[in-house]
Amino acid sequence: MTDRTPTLAIQPSKQTGTIVAFRADRLGARLIAMVNTLRLAAHLDVPGKMYWTITGGIGVELNDINELFDSAFTDKLLVTKEEWVKFRQKSTSIADLNNRSTDQMRKLLQSGRDIRVETAFGLICLTDEDPADVARQCRDIFLGLPFAAPLMPLLSAVRQDLEQAVAYHIRRGDLVSNVQAMNKSWPHKFVPEAYYHAHMAQEIAQNRTVIVFSDEAETIATAKAKFPGLKTVDDYANTAGLTQSARDFFELYAMSACAKIIAPEASAFSTTAADLGGAARADVKADMPDARRAACSEALYRQLRDDPDALGATGIVGQTLPHAYGYLLEQGRTDDALALYDGFTARNMPISFLYSQQIELLLASERYDDILTFAEGLERRPMHNKRDRDRCLVAVMVAQSKRGQHDACRRTMLQAFAQSPQAGELKKTVPRLLLNGGLDAHNFMPYSADVVFGFGKRLGLPGADRPEGVIYAALTPAGADRTLPQGRNGTIEPIWWDFSPFLNGNPVSLSERKGLMGEVASALKARGPKNLSPDEASTLAMITAHQGQAKRGMDMLQAIGPSGIDNAMVQHRSSYICQMLRDWKGAAQHVRAAVQISDAPGHLAWAGVALLRERAAAAETRDLLTTAIAAPLPFFAVPLALGQLERREKNFDAALAALDHAFLCFPNATEVQMEQAELHMEMGNTTESKKIFHQIWQDDRLRLKSYRQFARLLIQDGELATARAVIDEALLQKPDRPDLLALRKQAQ
Repeated sequence: MTDRTPTLAIQPSKQTGTIVAFRADRLGARLIAMVNTLRLAAHLDVPGKMYWTITGGIGVELNDINELFDSAFTDKLLVTKEEWVKFRQKSTSIADLNNRSTDQMRKLLQSGRDIRVETAFGLICLTDEDPADVARQCRDIFLGLPFAAPLMPLLSAVRQDLEQAVAYHIRRGDLVSNVQAMNKSWPHKFVPEAYYHAHMAQEIAQNRTVIVFSDEAETIATAKAKFPGLKTVDDYANTAGLTQSARDFFELYAMSACAKIIAPEASAFSTTAADLGGAARADVKADMPDARRAACSEALYRQLRDDPDALGATGIVGQTLPHAYGYLLEQGRTDDALALYDGFTARNMPISFLYSQQIELLLASERYDDILTFAEGLERRPMHNKRDRDRCLVAVMVAQSKRGQHDACRRTMLQAFAQSPQAGELKKTVPRLLLNGGLDAHNFMPYSADVVFGFGKRLGLPGADRPEGVIYAALTPAGADRTLPQGRNGTIEPIWWDFSPFLNGNPVSLSERKGLMGEVASALKARGPKNLSPDEASTLAMITAHQGQAKRGMDMLQAIGPSGIDNAMVQHRSSYICQMLRDWKGAAQHVRAAVQISDAPGHLAWAGVALLRERAAAAETRDLLTTAIAAPLPFFAVPLALGQLERREKNFDAALAALDHAFLCFPNATEVQMEQAELHMEMGNTTESKKIFHQIWQDDRLRLKSYRQFARLLIQDGELATARAVIDEALLQKPDRPDLLALRKQAQ
């Protein structure tokens, strides 16, 4: 241990720029971002700060930084959430800087530019620095940090004890237990125990001290049972009095003291330990002889095929599968890989990525009929992650294209657009097909050609063998010029601005932050209102409203005058901005005008949703919504609105049918499931309501209102332990909310 503390790096300086560290994930990433920031701040003589995330989800145990470091240090280091929000908006990520020399960094900081450090892996070395010097400086900062008092005596003792040891880091935790994490494939973070045990046998055979680290006690117990001589941190220190975050930090520190670390390919925890401690680090699978690794992989494959439950819980089995899958593909055993996955997807195993991996393997094997068979009932497959569902839909569109099912392919494209409007496969495919007539306002969505084709990147032609190319070729009308997109611009973003309430994921915000909204607005303003078509002028008004100036946007629409009266898109945008202004009467007037001009399903659906507030217009609203649904327009928001209408009218069976249709359009739409649960509550079906709430809770998608509703149902049925767990989770988000605290007392 050294007594140096990096306080100089966080003192005010004459420079105006500041370097701030930020990570929202786990300990390893946060710590390396902090140390990199402190080192750079000291090197460049500027203030170094950090925003330490407080969360109710993964990493909640890290919320109190003072469990790790002395409070006098953290008081100087940390910025508040409000300060961080402002800082982030006007700062530059160090990863985005092309010139990272010391002189250039100093010039940027002296000019007032603030720098963000959000790097999760590795030491940041400026272009004119010696990596060895940087590593030494970071190590000195790490060892000199002012640690919290309970940690100090433990840290002082452990470094010398482990300086010749070989450490094994076996990552588990949230990867196999948290619903968000376990539904993603992490082969670079999760490595099955079989590989570790084979590698440990090599090290133990050479009489080395071997210590194992894991965030799962059972994993450590299994390893010690197999190799009784294995050490753990508890053999070197009494950690019983430490909090979870302090123990995690102690383990990282102890790991950093070892001579060598054997770990997954990409774990921030073990990578940070190696970088800050100077230890050698090796990927456990890559560090094995090929024959031994292949033997482990074959054994895993056979166990997954014959007795998967012996491996453990669903999360462990799910994260093990990609290792067998990759091995089989390396061996050219595609049929074995498909048969293996089919055994799990056939029983609807609740691991999201299995379905997309299987369907993409079918696609790579050109098994188009098998894809279409697999897609039957795809909506009810347990795919927690929307991206996996998106990937499945792309494969389905390719199969439909190959089999001449063009109308079905267009419907699938619309469904994909509603679920993930920003998906890369759609950004150019949709404008290309709108341009050559493969899509139009009736089989896709209404749009303004002046705007869609007036901006954006060059469309070009897609590669014929890529999914986009297959779909483009199939949907291009006979006789159309297939080369039309060459040399033309196009963008899908204006459709986001016009129909964002129908689309998942708030694409308008994405367009404003990273997309074309600002560029289009500037270009249209520069031309002047007299030189804009009604479509262009109303688009500029729509953008203005999205930018927080709805009243100004309405004034701009009214200035269009008579030329916009017979334009359905002008009427549509007028209705949208009226809704922003809460002018429901005006919105109704404009949507009725729009559907008189155009009977495109998008306009009918928009009118039905807009008229939902008019109780006297229930029959008209129902007719608009059902016509749009039958078109078919596979947007979950449309049958959701119909379900809300039928529920309000006490037509409960019709409401249930509409909501089930909405669910099939987009099973990941939380608002649909919440509406279903509330409808069942209203009907007195508390068992079914509770079942739906429980599923949303398990999927980690419950919202605050639903926490309260679910907890009341659980208390009512005497399920107090589950009720307490639900309320405690809500209290992490809103710790002082009186109604939650009152419910917590009821659940005692």
